[in-house]
Amino acid sequence: HYLADPRMRSAILISALMAIPEVLRTSFLPIYLDEVVGLGLREVGFTLSVFAIAGLAARLLMPTLARLLGSY
Repeated sequence: HYLADPRMRSAILISALMAIPEVLRTSFLPIYLDEVVGLGLREVGFTLSVFAIAGLAARLLMPTLARLLGSY
């Protein structure tokens, strides 16, 4: 089983810890952009869309980067 491997447990833990800031950003960024920065709904939606597209692009590039840089 995968959880018997300490490296897999570490990978799962790190992945979960990396997800926390993403969830917080997604939850509070619209409030911040609206209340503090003063952006309208359209601008907030555009900003969140840019973040989503950048995340998708990064995930699409990961296999290529892994091949180029090699695995550890």
